[in-house]
Amino acid sequence: MAKAIVLGILCLIAGSLHSEDPTEIDLGGPRRVKASIIDADESYKVEVSFSPVRAFDPSMNKRLSNEKARRYAVEALLRYLDVNQVSIRNSETLKVGTKNDRFYTQVSFLKDGLETSNEAHKSGNKKVIRGKASSTIKAKSDFEETIAIVVEANQGDIPEFATDLKSFYQSVSDAEDTALSRLLAINKEIKSDRWLLSIERDELLKKVQEEEGKYLDLLRKRVERVEKDNPNVDK
Repeated sequence: MAKAIVLGILCLIAGSLHSEDPTEIDLGGPRRVKASIIDADESYKVEVSFSPVRAFDPSMNKRLSNEKARRYAVEALLRYLDVNQVSIRNSETLKVGTKNDRFYTQVSFLKDGLETSNEAHKSGNKKVIRGKASSTIKAKSDFEETIAIVVEANQGDIPEFATDLKSFYQSVSDAEDTALSRLLAINKEIKSDRWLLSIERDELLKKVQEEEGKYLDLLRKRVERVEKDNPNVDK
């Protein structure tokens, strides 16, 4: 009886130790993404590492690397759970940094906040992180994500009028230079990327051109609105 109890305890310990052993997943793709998952009692701890974004200004590089790390962590979790989609309500970034010339982050996903049903995935809750599995990380989708993040950043950087038009015009000029340099950097990356098919490259370059036109139009409308709202302010 005593031997059976001891054996049971040893089995429990062994199971506990096994649950802490990381599962390695090679997500591949143009950034050579690798993931490591620890299946703990209450959460999945997912660490991902990849070649960091370097094509932009430091703040944009950091933002893009962080955004991609988050998406890669969700992708790794999907692969580990062997599901096509998941909704995540409770997550926490535990570590962020660079090591051996690779960007890495560790994210904890609480098991209580996971839902893999289709209905949960369609939920309108904006706090829910949604992920959908793919067979591999494609270069095209990676660039599409980059374009979307850069476009959002560019639009957020468009200045509002503060005190005088001269300062406002200068801020607009600075914002335009930064935005166009980011879009130009994406163009260069797309043209030099060997993972893209020719048709994909053409589609992405067209998308960047369209976004540049939308941005310049948005910038023009912002200036016109400020001038209309402040007709008596000296230029």
